[in-house]
Amino acid sequence: RAKAMLELSLRKFNETLDDRPYIMDLVRNYNAHIENEFTSVAQAKINNNLSTPLKAFFGNMDTTLLSRKRKFDIVLLDDMMNIDQLRVIHNALKQPITYVQGPPGTGKTQSILNLLISAFFNDQTVLVSSNNNKPIDDIYAKLRSLESRNRPLPMPILRLGNNEKVKESIQLIKDYLKRYDKLESDDLKLARHRVSNTNNMQDINLIIDNYERRLELEEEIDALKSMLTNISLEFRSNIIINTDLSQKQKELDLIEIIKDEEIHNHVVKADDSFFTWLFFTSVKYIKRPNEPKYQQFNDILNHDNEDEQIKLFNNYLMDNDNFKQLQRVFPIIMTTNQSAYRLGAPTPNFDLVVIDEAGQCSIGASLFPIIRGKRLLLVGDQNQLRPVITLSPETNKKLMKKYRASKSYNYVESSIIRLMQNVDSISKFILLRYHYRCHKDIIDFSNRKYYNKKLIIPSKTGFDKQALFFLPVNQKNAARSNEKNTAIAEVEAIIQDIKEKPGQSIGIITPFRNQADLLRERIKQENLTNVDVGTVHTFQGDEKDTIYMSSAITSRSSNRTFDWVKNNQELINVATTRAKKEFIMVGDFKELKNRSNETNDYFELAEYVLKNGKEVELTAVQGDNYVNSSNYRQYNT
Repeated sequence: RAKAMLELSLRKFNETLDDRPYIMDLVRNYNAHIENEFTSVAQAKINNNLSTPLKAFFGNMDTTLLSRKRKFDIVLLDDMMNIDQLRVIHNALKQPITYVQGPPGTGKTQSILNLLISAFFNDQTVLVSSNNNKPIDDIYAKLRSLESRNRPLPMPILRLGNNEKVKESIQLIKDYLKRYDKLESDDLKLARHRVSNTNNMQDINLIIDNYERRLELEEEIDALKSMLTNISLEFRSNIIINTDLSQKQKELDLIEIIKDEEIHNHVVKADDSFFTWLFFTSVKYIKRPNEPKYQQFNDILNHDNEDEQIKLFNNYLMDNDNFKQLQRVFPIIMTTNQSAYRLGAPTPNFDLVVIDEAGQCSIGASLFPIIRGKRLLLVGDQNQLRPVITLSPETNKKLMKKYRASKSYNYVESSIIRLMQNVDSISKFILLRYHYRCHKDIIDFSNRKYYNKKLIIPSKTGFDKQALFFLPVNQKNAARSNEKNTAIAEVEAIIQDIKEKPGQSIGIITPFRNQADLLRERIKQENLTNVDVGTVHTFQGDEKDTIYMSSAITSRSSNRTFDWVKNNQELINVATTRAKKEFIMVGDFKELKNRSNETNDYFELAEYVLKNGKEVELTAVQGDNYVNSSNYRQYNT
């Protein structure tokens, strides 16, 4: 009867009912490697064989796992390193886990660069990864640009990832083998250069050792005093703590006090002797495929079918024995978190894993590199962009309930560094305090608003001009676009202003893609060069002489849209701190004020810029604000 009714209804439209049976083929992508990786973690946990980073991941970090004896030599490419950067290198080489908060412009990349050189000098294998290609490519490019006596340094680093990256690396290996085939190194001379450089760095290595020990003792003494003051103790416990306190105080008194600014005087940058050692040692590494044991590897390099060659190379990497052989040639490997599963078996094959921009890295993908390291360095800033997660909050909530996961393991809300910091209060935390990028008036907003005034801003020449500008527009009578979240008046104001700034590197940041598209179209029409446009995600890790901030907030913007912008800490912090010399905020101030019935970050920024940073009171940030050095102290007693 139902069929008859449908057929009758369809005749009105000259259509017929198709009641034939259909077979539906439902296809679902399944990444088998994910299960393999996580199964290996589960098995290691069952066998009580977790690496220290994985123990910390599960909240089982212990003070007994910290290292006090491991000795490494720090070597530096330049003499501009500050105490915080030196501490990063020292602890990453020595401790099983180190967390670093690197606010904008504090030299994260330079710290990692010098760490990798020091790791190579100390015969350490290192994996560098991140959630996307840009931070890895930045480090890789700087290492590849190193020179010794006006000749390129063939650093034994391998950049892996997608097929295009693998293709480029295969070609680079072939070029290296051909270029340095006849070059021989003198092992005796290399040993002498190594000893010479070790001696040159003895002073700074000893100073950092003492500086770090002094910090540890101060924290331990503070903890013991707190116990005596705040906890009722029995007589015997009181005696034990006082004895321990006395011993630690005596040790502390013997360590010379060196101020942060004085340490710079002891920093020695690498000299010709070091670069000679680095050059010939690198050549020694990259010539190892000439050994008979690398026959299979050479066969892949000489394969004449490019697609098949890439496939064979990737398969070669996934065999653990082969991979260990490859590490003898390339002790430093760089790839994305998602591609790390291709690097041998999911076991700790690397002495150290470094994850850059860890505040943007999701928990799941970050485990691929973490599994592969004996030690771990996480570098990031939770006051900047967070991971982009496609898992729905509803599904995430159900999964957390099903597996009884604690709040720290919230996949949607947490990055890997946030999770690790929440469950591990034992490992070292370092805040990079020295800011080098922005004009003082520009960085001061974020410093006061998001970093509890912890940033130190050295004076810079050429940064004495006005840096903050508010470019006003009147949206009331302005032309309108049919696209939502656009403001033509802001676009035209920016275009006219840019024409008066020839020769500068310029960036335009907006929260909305439609506004970005509109800006790109007008810039193309005006034939303006040296101007980049995008949302804040496209500018993470970048810097420009001048940054324009276009909110595209008009009278037609919904309340929901403004609510998303007004306290978007990551958006505001990243956008303002891309500017080196000028930050120009564009918008309708009256519209922003009318919408700001209560204080919010975006309107405070508008007032701050309009008043040139003077006499503006900034309220405490709402929600989470991460500054390690002020959130808590470590007590490794």
